[in-house]
Amino acid sequence: MLLPREVFGLHVIPSHINLSLAEAQISGQIGAVMALRGALQAARDRYDVVLIDSPPSLGQLAALGALASDLIVVPVLTSQKGVDALPGLERALGMYRKLRPELRVGLYVPTMYDGRRLHDREVLTALQGTLPALTEPVPLRGAVWLDSTAAGQPVGVYAPGSPQHQDVQALTRSVAALIGSGA
Repeated sequence: MLLPREVFGLHVIPSHINLSLAEAQISGQIGAVMALRGALQAARDRYDVVLIDSPPSLGQLAALGALASDLIVVPVLTSQKGVDALPGLERALGMYRKLRPELRVGLYVPTMYDGRRLHDREVLTALQGTLPALTEPVPLRGAVWLDSTAAGQPVGVYAPGSPQHQDVQALTRSVAALIGSGA
């Protein structure tokens, strides 16, 4: 069992490749998709907020994260691939709502945005016209993200004050506003 690390006054449990083994174990167990929700309910008095970063898929681990959540934050690539993924997301949400009718998306986050590309600008405009609760786009800024991951450090520790750190802070403010609104 991984124990939380404290970073910036937050308790963080980083993801690990071994979580992929959990997906295989979950698939055959009745009620397993609600196990994480039960575990988080037990820890409710210790934390104000728990953020779960599930894999970018519609597999069992993503279902676990969604069903354990009160609100979902959905990253959406600012490309045709991101747009094409939205109907599958809506179908998955429909299935999740059979178990959790109150479950909803709190924020959509446009990601990998490059304002120099016409395609990205057009996709962002389309997303703005169709998705409620859309944050400012998170720009495509690869190197620091990859390097901080390789170093095992959050961007704010690895490259404080960098444009990437500023992007994280802006997104954090959006999420905090959502949580603070009691939405």
